[in-house]
Amino acid sequence: MATELLKAAVNSGETIARTAAHDLESFCWVFVSMLYLRAMRDAPEGQMRSTLQREYSKIFASRSRDELLKKRYVALPSDQDQLFDNIQYLSAHIDDLGETALGISLNTCWYLVKGFQPSRSMRALPPMAAGATEDAPVMFGTSTKGTHKNLLFAFSMPERT
Repeated sequence: MATELLKAAVNSGETIARTAAHDLESFCWVFVSMLYLRAMRDAPEGQMRSTLQREYSKIFASRSRDELLKKRYVALPSDQDQLFDNIQYLSAHIDDLGETALGISLNTCWYLVKGFQPSRSMRALPPMAAGATEDAPVMFGTSTKGTHKNLLFAFSMPERT
């Protein structure tokens, strides 16, 4: 569930119109969760599996919407330099498997999820990958909030050759 919709549900069931931005954020949360579940299933018994389980629990395990909302704020720190710290073991596991496409997808989803959160800092996020966002007037990882209007703009940009 998109964080804005989750926050509205926590705050006495307030109703918010769903947008494409909410759907994309929801997809990203589910994608990251599924990567964790796959990694925990495939990791050998021992330190790596238990570390992945702890990392997963810090982000996703909750008994209420309020607890889940609080975990999201902790998982996506306001200090941009620490953005990937909370998924470092999942990233390492995917790198160890040589799953380049999954690693790129994980990083992209995590950037998008952070972009959908209310801005708490105006400093840009660390660079994603060389050439990944060159020439884009609105770069992923800036303090620009992921909104329906910004998504439409980003996906209507002509392809770069």
